[in-house]
Amino acid sequence: MSGNAGLRGYYFQMLAGLLESLTDGSWEMIEIEPNTMDDKVDIKWAYPDRIRAVQVKSSINNFEKSKIISWICELVRDARSEYAEFDMPIEYNLYLIGTTDRNANNWISELRGRRLKIEEGSPLKEIENEIYNVEITQKNFDLEELQAISFKHMHQYLERSGKSSSSQDIEALCSVIVDELMKITVQRKQLTKSMFENLVKKCLNNGEYEIATSRQVSELSVVFYEKERVSESDKMNGIIFDKFTLHEEFFEKAKNNLQKVKNIKIPKGTEKQLESNMYDLITIDIKRIESIKMLSLKHFKTELSEEDFYIGNLYKSRLTDLLRNIPGFTSTNDGLEGTDEQKSKYYALKNVYKYLTSFDSLKKYNEYLKTCYPLPLILKNKGRIADEDIRVSLKFPPKAKVITPENMERPKVFLNRFIDDDSAFNELITQPRDFEVLEYEGPSYDIPVVEPNIRAVTLRPIEYDARDFVIHLNNLFQFKHSIEEEQDIVQYEFEKLNPSCKMAFPTYLFVRTDEDLDITFIITSKNGQRVEGTLHWIHPKNS
Repeated sequence: MSGNAGLRGYYFQMLAGLLESLTDGSWEMIEIEPNTMDDKVDIKWAYPDRIRAVQVKSSINNFEKSKIISWICELVRDARSEYAEFDMPIEYNLYLIGTTDRNANNWISELRGRRLKIEEGSPLKEIENEIYNVEITQKNFDLEELQAISFKHMHQYLERSGKSSSSQDIEALCSVIVDELMKITVQRKQLTKSMFENLVKKCLNNGEYEIATSRQVSELSVVFYEKERVSESDKMNGIIFDKFTLHEEFFEKAKNNLQKVKNIKIPKGTEKQLESNMYDLITIDIKRIESIKMLSLKHFKTELSEEDFYIGNLYKSRLTDLLRNIPGFTSTNDGLEGTDEQKSKYYALKNVYKYLTSFDSLKKYNEYLKTCYPLPLILKNKGRIADEDIRVSLKFPPKAKVITPENMERPKVFLNRFIDDDSAFNELITQPRDFEVLEYEGPSYDIPVVEPNIRAVTLRPIEYDARDFVIHLNNLFQFKHSIEEEQDIVQYEFEKLNPSCKMAFPTYLFVRTDEDLDITFIITSKNGQRVEGTLHWIHPKNS
């Protein structure tokens, strides 16, 4: 294949991308062989929030590492000098049509894995800050293969438009459009999305091809998206789950009570019992003292002495404890016998223990949640008809472990704050409201049913256990989980999605992993065709 044939192959690949992107609403304009200072940019793609500069190289010989590095440097310098004034991020794409030798392959792998070591004197030193904005695309030196990609996407484009045609007509149609694109190259024209769509429609409607109206189908897809945080795409830079703040309220409470403990000075008690056997001398448990000391030092860098735990001779009534165990009994009498200062010191110690241990436990839970990476997903229907009975299956590589109701760690304190109907946790693991995205419609959500017997009789607050937490998460997550060949698979069901609509998944889908992920998905439905695709997730440490 000649160099010109290789470039023509790129146009077939570009046609495939253009056809696919007509429903994305992403790119705004494409310019072929734009005027740049060094003429190193073959294609310029303009997006609302960035510019993509492409250089195409084709050869029947192996591409060598030194040549690839030289082309990248030239592309970055040329595009940067031309487009930096627009103050927009620039992406660089070296598009190789042909084969690469072993050294080049190893270098490309290191670039993609962000493992490059750039030595002093290397030509890459000049573009070091932008090297990871460079993408290298490799395609075989095979015109038929590149043509087949455009034929496939033309077929899909016709399906989305409710039309169909023979393979022969589709091939002829693609060749004509590629010819038109190459004419634009010669004339150095800019091509907007609307212009390209009109070009395709003109070729479809010129009467030379048999284009039939077919059964209308929905057009479903799954993408990452979160309002103001994750742009709508099949590729996502991972984010940390940093919304959990429950531990912070206990930090301030622990701090205030710790200050009271330090400020209230009371002499050591005599351990003398009252003559009445209805009162017991109050002592602070040694394990509790050690726990307070350890946590005060850990979180506040505050050392407590033995004197800080003195409460003098403070007594507690046995009768008050007996009465409190009677259902319905209420009283403002704390049953303590001692001075107001002794009582204040006692309550400060009691509270500082409660708030310190609560803060410590919830802080640890917060650190655990930060290792559970949230995937904000939405389902889109880009077709012209509604669809229903939609099933979405996602398959994760073995290196990723999906967080399920059964394996998610349970908070050790304040479980009710995670389970109650008005729990803030319910909001934290759900994507923010967005008027452009519908809320999930699937199996109904119910708060876990807690056995009423003893809890109702004693009039005490509902106390949840580990079983309730699992039930609650099942009702929130709304997915079925299975494992095949050490790979996690989750399956969601959506009742219905109207055309041109988007719907959020029930909650974030949480995963734990140390590596980037390619997540494959399959969508089946009543009115659509089986859809297969891949989502690309980049680990926060690499993004």
